[in-house]
Amino acid sequence: AAGAGVGGGSLCSSGGPTIWSWTCDDIEIPGSDEQKRCLESGQTLPPEIRMGRWMDGFLRFLATVLRPVWSAPLVKQLQARSSALCFASIEPYAENSTLVLTSSEETVQNLLARLQPAIRFAREQGLNHSLKSAQPSAPSQVPTSAAARARMFSEKPAASHLLVRVQRMLMAVLDMAERAQQVLGLLSALHSQKSAYRVLRSAALAGEPLQALLTMSLGTIVASPESMAPVIRLCTAAVVESGIVTPLLGGAPKPVMAGAKDLVQELQTLCPGILEQIDLDYVLAWGSARLNECGAEDELEKGGALKECVNVLTKA
Repeated sequence: AAGAGVGGGSLCSSGGPTIWSWTCDDIEIPGSDEQKRCLESGQTLPPEIRMGRWMDGFLRFLATVLRPVWSAPLVKQLQARSSALCFASIEPYAENSTLVLTSSEETVQNLLARLQPAIRFAREQGLNHSLKSAQPSAPSQVPTSAAARARMFSEKPAASHLLVRVQRMLMAVLDMAERAQQVLGLLSALHSQKSAYRVLRSAALAGEPLQALLTMSLGTIVASPESMAPVIRLCTAAVVESGIVTPLLGGAPKPVMAGAKDLVQELQTLCPGILEQIDLDYVLAWGSARLNECGAEDELEKGGALKECVNVLTKA
């Protein structure tokens, strides 16, 4: 993202590594003369606001990096070649088909490696800089001419208003980019734990959540916090299938497996915003039922196992 906006940034270096500083000094509204020339020559009208090289560069960077996965669903169905009937199935998925994550582990890791530093840079440099730039400041020198003073004080609110508009747009873009990053983080955890096959067949995903994962594109899912529901359910299924409340068959309950702790810690690192929204009631209800199936009838013993489950989920 930094490379796309070199022309509009300033260079900061104090003996250490070179750091490009996000600037907002090239944000502007095209003048009326320019718009008139475009109309007269039949050219495309300029944008309502020129958002500056850094903002333009960041948007182009996101578009380029996310293009391979933006329009694809998170889950796809691989049909068995031996059966032509499954292609005509009207069920959410056929029994002789295989559900897999659409993006490979290598693709997900490459995307995260490019997105994470760019998003962090845009939030720390771009957003913070635009917030500071939008703050009104006293003029260093007041013009002596009354007309010049009037022009100066009329132009400053307009410039501040432009910065606020670009700042709001950057905040919205960053929020969406961070949602995409967290979704990719969840997919990365499923790949690294080798649990996608089991999780995609979990009862926690059956019905509408699975259908949404098969049909909704990444772009649609990350468009708003509300549209993230399918991936929150996917995370819930991952926690349930991790064995976070796994008793020893025929013996005392074993509250938490090491693998389940590893998964929760990985989710906490890669997609904390998704993890904190999982359906904890569903996880505990599933754990209680599993303990009952395996002969853990003592309520205190069951309560201790479920309490440990909550501790792992909330203190990872």
